[in-house]
Amino acid sequence: MYVRLSRAEEREALAEFGVAYERYMAEVPAFVPRIGARRGNRRRGQV
Repeated sequence: MYVRLSRAEEREALAEFGVAYERYMAEVPAFVPRIGARRGNRRRGQV
């Protein structure tokens, strides 16, 4: 689901911003969410 959404958004951004977005894509890695990532696994009092 996320992959299809991100690819659709990427196509829209390319259509709207063109070469500027292509440069952005070359410099910034894609966001890939971690499945099963734990939240709140820090000990109390740690930052």
